[in-house]
Amino acid sequence: MPGSVQKKSSQQGQENTETGGIRQHREEPAGGEGMQAPQKNEQLDTSGMVKISDLTDMNPHENEQCFVARVVRKSGIKHWENQKGSGKLFDVSVRDETGEIRITGFNNEVDAFYNILIYGDVYVFRCICVELVEHREGSEEFSNMYKCVFLEHSSMETFEGDTENIPGIEFSFRSIEEIERAKERDIVDVLGVVESVGEVGRIVIKSTMREMEKKEITIADSSGLSIIVTLWSESMSFVSENDVGCVAAFKGVRVSKYDGIRLGTLFGITVIIVNPDLPGAKELRKWYAGPDGRNGIRMS
Repeated sequence: MPGSVQKKSSQQGQENTETGGIRQHREEPAGGEGMQAPQKNEQLDTSGMVKISDLTDMNPHENEQCFVARVVRKSGIKHWENQKGSGKLFDVSVRDETGEIRITGFNNEVDAFYNILIYGDVYVFRCICVELVEHREGSEEFSNMYKCVFLEHSSMETFEGDTENIPGIEFSFRSIEEIERAKERDIVDVLGVVESVGEVGRIVIKSTMREMEKKEITIADSSGLSIIVTLWSESMSFVSENDVGCVAAFKGVRVSKYDGIRLGTLFGITVIIVNPDLPGAKELRKWYAGPDGRNGIRMS
């Protein structure tokens, strides 16, 4: 049915409806050797007779566009309020064979799309607006020069074709020892064992005088070091006390050197996967359970 949204169930990837927290790794195509080179996508969506574009071919000078892509990140729902009113938004990042782009939904579009977008699934997105990203100085969280926005008449449905060559999320893990040498505000990926989970606290951001909630957790890896990761607002429920002793993968956390070296989550950027089925996770669990594990860890 053209323009319809087909909900696709997932027993492997359970998500929190307000946070987008991913509780279990969903197996994705690994990429690398054996993967076919990206090809230009000139196919037509036969249900609507519109061209399906590659993400790298889209630009703001064309009309609203259609593309096929896999969900690789999903933020929580962020509520905002100012003198002009109040509202809510969320971000989702999607990938095809050629690249990655972020889509933002506001207000009614949050209600329309948030709960039906499942991490790891592939969708046909229709009537999506493309805009130029206004990069702020020192902001390197997302490299694509364009972004997308859900519109009132946007639609999406589960893609039923071949998805083997559409890549999933990729990690470039750094050890905590390597993160010690990273620069302030660097964006890094890290794999670690959850050692502790703190209580929810509140802090007032001086620049905006806005109160935010946060929760601090400590993770450790086989370099024998541990580091604090601050989970901000919508990401706090990604890791709970029940996850102490579990391996967690973090993609897209920012390095801070204020009050020691620590990491922090970023809205719409960070992905957290508890008990991931990833290379290195099994070895990390074994290390932590052994004699060189928890008893030999020191704080970074």
